[in-house]
Amino acid sequence: MHMRMKFLVATALLLPAAAFAADLAKGHRVYMQHCANCHGPGGMSVMAGTPNLARQEGLRQPDMMLLQTIKAGRRGQPPFMGILSDPDILDALAYARTLR
Repeated sequence: MHMRMKFLVATALLLPAAAFAADLAKGHRVYMQHCANCHGPGGMSVMAGTPNLARQEGLRQPDMMLLQTIKAGRRGQPPFMGILSDPDILDALAYARTLR
């Protein structure tokens, strides 16, 4: 198993189950404030090259992997480490998964 994957699995096992309970209302607020400018309010991307979240593009990885990507940034996406907490990012991801 890849070292990063081992770390993510180990981290997930150490966190209490409550840490994964999503707050969709908070996720909506975080999404609208930090994500909607590029991914669109309804998940239909408004910026070229941005995943269309309404089609679940970019959401096919486990949350813990997406969390690390969002914190570090990727391609045109800015890093959110130090801007959003892990629970905020996980709530926004949970909300993004509801977009269709």
